[in-house]
Amino acid sequence: MELADLLRRLDLHTFIAFDFVQDFPIVAHNLPFDLAFLSNLKQTHLEGDVENEGYDTVPLAQALLFFLPNHQKKQEYLVTV
Repeated sequence: MELADLLRRLDLHTFIAFDFVQDFPIVAHNLPFDLAFLSNLKQTHLEGDVENEGYDTVPLAQALLFFLPNHQKKQEYLVTV
């Protein structure tokens, strides 16, 4: 695939992504990551910033699944036989 074809395809995917999202709220797990990605995509290929209302599900998961290990921290488990 040539660079021009790749850029045209990326522009089409960008258009499709924002045509799908429109002005609806964005619900994501770790919303800052997704907003950074979408903002970069929109600023690079379209105009303006992502101004959609957003909801992050991380606090909800932390509140409801508090008993599960946090995968951001390396945890070592002692196994005895």
